[in-house]
Amino acid sequence: MDKNTFLQPFNMLRDSWLPSLGLSLEAVQSPIVESNSYRTSAEFKVKVNVNSTVRGGNCGYNCSNQYEVDNEINTIAEIGCSGKSELLNNQLQHMLDNNSLLKLYNIGEFSLKDYTFSCLITCNNCNGRGTVTCGACGGSGTQQEAYQAHVKDNVTYQNGREVSRYPIYETRHRTVNCYSCNGSGRRTCGTCGGDGVNTYEKTACFYSSYENSMIHWTKFEKLPWVCKFIANRAEEQLDINETVDWEYAKQIIQENGAPGFYKVELPGTLTAAQCRVEATSPYSETTDGICFLLGGIPYDTDFIFDQHLHWSSSKNAKIPLTGEALTPILNNRLVEECVKDMNSEQAPYGDIRNLNMVRSDTVKSLQWLMNKLYIINKEQRDSISIWKLLLNSIFAGALLAAILFGFNSLDYPNKSLNFGLYPMIANMIEVIDIVFHRSISQVNGYLDLQMWIYLMATFIPAMILMKLFGSNKALTTRRMLKWYIWGSLFLCAFLMQFVAIEKEHLNVTANNVLFDFIVLSLLGGILWTRKGAFGRQKQYAKEFNSRRLMELLGYEEQK
Repeated sequence: MDKNTFLQPFNMLRDSWLPSLGLSLEAVQSPIVESNSYRTSAEFKVKVNVNSTVRGGNCGYNCSNQYEVDNEINTIAEIGCSGKSELLNNQLQHMLDNNSLLKLYNIGEFSLKDYTFSCLITCNNCNGRGTVTCGACGGSGTQQEAYQAHVKDNVTYQNGREVSRYPIYETRHRTVNCYSCNGSGRRTCGTCGGDGVNTYEKTACFYSSYENSMIHWTKFEKLPWVCKFIANRAEEQLDINETVDWEYAKQIIQENGAPGFYKVELPGTLTAAQCRVEATSPYSETTDGICFLLGGIPYDTDFIFDQHLHWSSSKNAKIPLTGEALTPILNNRLVEECVKDMNSEQAPYGDIRNLNMVRSDTVKSLQWLMNKLYIINKEQRDSISIWKLLLNSIFAGALLAAILFGFNSLDYPNKSLNFGLYPMIANMIEVIDIVFHRSISQVNGYLDLQMWIYLMATFIPAMILMKLFGSNKALTTRRMLKWYIWGSLFLCAFLMQFVAIEKEHLNVTANNVLFDFIVLSLLGGILWTRKGAFGRQKQYAKEFNSRRLMELLGYEEQK
């Protein structure tokens, strides 16, 4: 194995997880390689589980009595487990021939064949009669039925004349045939279905599973860490079976002392290598350490990625926290995985199952960096210019004045203008009350089609309001629903100021039109200024080229 071959798996990890970091790896010595035989073996035999059950009614039988059933099952179980059944032995051998030992390890227990013997037994519930006493009438065949009998009329007279009459009823009972048994006093037995017998079944379920599994390997002389890894394989995160070059064509299946008992052995070769490697990147000093390969799979990558990703205080002093400087670090799959959950210290797994790419302290340092960038971006948003707020308020006031002027120039019936905050609040309360009461009527089965049409018609105007005054955050369902509710409510209350409504509680007159005009203009100015602040921050955040940062700031929906 040359240097390039040794570095290839590590370079593939780097290119997959850190394509933008500019990390280069160089082997400073020839790799030390050692290959030895590695075998795994296990034993298999025919096993049996015996279970019995009673099925209701005559379900078919092949034995005359329960003793014969038990005798047949015991005989066939003894024959199968002793290896005397050629059929079961062939079934087991066929399974072993068509599956590798590793696959059999994963399967665990597998079925071979089931044998069932049965006989008829007297039903205990009805003692063989097929019928049981009716529970509704207790076997009498009759029941007492209540009915309402008309006994008299209650008549009221006034001045000798009958003014009202209504009947009076009395509860009485009569004897009728039982509805459950139609007067017979007995019902079909629910256990045997009227057969008077049940079916006693006993089943021998033959199966097999591996046991006495063992491994055999040749001691590694040049690379003693491999023997330590094999000895502690249960505690190691890397599955050693994935690292062995197995020779499936040479799997050996042989009888283990007697027919029906088999030993399966799967041979393979385990190759290990180690080499001192230097890692260089623009974001850390050159690091070097010994890299390990087990069966061509990187056994350890911590030292390669940790030093170059870990955000230390020295890096914080040297590298400016700008998009241009940090994009090569943040725009990497490994970093995105480290900051996916800002409260977890769990190191992300790589392309290889159970291989931690970096240590937990590196994960925490990258989360600190992401939190720092989040704070910086929030401060960028919060810095709002008073002059921009004033300018946007003036523009919003001009737009509101144009709306009011345009309304005054119109001439149509039922025209009214009651502009102000108090009328708008009264209108909002009225809209909420109408929607609430008309929604309740839907529960009673009345479809208020007009209300639903109005509710749907306000959706597009509410979304236009969100586009005009809302921030540039991600278009989530929650955000759209919030703007739909408040936007629709505001639009309805605003437009109701321009229509004369014949309701006393809505005749609220604006006290100070100028003050209300200024307040509404200032509200529009605040929303526009806020929208501009979000827009500037979004452009600033895009420079870092980090999807996770955009998610934290709310500009992209979290996955």
